[in-house]
Amino acid sequence: MQHNVVSREEWQAAREQLLVKEKALTRARDALAAERRRMPWLAVERRYAFDGPNGPATLLDLFEGRRQLIVYRAFLEPGVKGWPDHACIGCSFMADQVAHLSHLNARDTTLVFASRAPQADIARVKARMGWTMPWYTITDDFDKDFDVDEWHGTNAFIRNGDDVFRTYFINERGDEGLGSTWSYLDMTALGRQETWEDSPEGYPQTPPYEWWEYHDEYPDAARPNTALLVVDVQAGVVKAAHARDTVVANIAGLVEKAREARVPVIWVQHNDDQLVRGSDEWKVTPELAPAASEPLVEKRYGDAFEVTPLANVLARLKVGRLLVVGAETDACVRSTLHGALARGYDATLVSDAHTTNDRSEWRAPPPDQVIAHTNLYWTYQTASRSKGGTVATKDVTFD
Repeated sequence: MQHNVVSREEWQAAREQLLVKEKALTRARDALAAERRRMPWLAVERRYAFDGPNGPATLLDLFEGRRQLIVYRAFLEPGVKGWPDHACIGCSFMADQVAHLSHLNARDTTLVFASRAPQADIARVKARMGWTMPWYTITDDFDKDFDVDEWHGTNAFIRNGDDVFRTYFINERGDEGLGSTWSYLDMTALGRQETWEDSPEGYPQTPPYEWWEYHDEYPDAARPNTALLVVDVQAGVVKAAHARDTVVANIAGLVEKAREARVPVIWVQHNDDQLVRGSDEWKVTPELAPAASEPLVEKRYGDAFEVTPLANVLARLKVGRLLVVGAETDACVRSTLHGALARGYDATLVSDAHTTNDRSEWRAPPPDQVIAHTNLYWTYQTASRSKGGTVATKDVTFD
């Protein structure tokens, strides 16, 4: 291959000549993004349904409590080249170039992928490819209604409370430029939210650089709230539990304190062959009375997040920190604590508000030792973006 080879001075002059055009392109792109922020919005009237890693979800749930949502329609489903081992090669290329989502989240924006494949297949392909973005299963006409039933594309949405609006759409070669934090923010209604931008009056803006952070050190502004999570305090679970009356009284006091502070109380109830839904043993123990307005999450596995809407409930309430109480210490309480930590929630165990039953006949430690050991090790639990910890009932505050 032959090409023109010049001196350093000639190369620098050529580069500066082209730089004029490159800067003009950057300014034109900024101007286009400013026009995009002035686009009219389209109200989303239909309640769309998805399946997610935590069970059924609505379009509103996909926001994860944030103000803006970006949905990329990826083709991962039967009939697509690469199935069942891969998504289509173009969509896979797209997934490979997505930047760390914490930076988008810091601008009150959530990015998700959506496909027709069942969740089990999505999870398998994500694990193989090392992808970590939230990925949902489309179960209705969402793709058709938003112009992505036959070809890939990226839709942007914004919400005002529970009202959702479509704000922009990019497809075909337009998707090529997406993947970086800046490219995604530029397609949203609020933009980068920096003071240099030409945005309508009243749009949120902060100085550039100042909001930037290491991806594992952002405070989660979308989840500032605390909730009290009451796990399996059901009549059949706690009727013979260790220090039952004291633990139930402590939980009752925490529920009252949370309500006074207007902190959400979320109730979890287990269903299985021994705890049949609707039976007396399945019901919450009589000393506790869930309010009609308080969320109830039913589960079939130890981890209260597993195949339940708990994560969606917490997203709607903008909860990022959980105070966990309930039963049983060495089963559902411990599983739920780890499930919370793995999903990025700070999870504090109230040390004298959880209990378990005596299983020493199966060579398990006595219940008081189980509880003490759980309190000890949970005090020091941490994850990359969340932390554990313990607190006594008397020291709990909901400030």
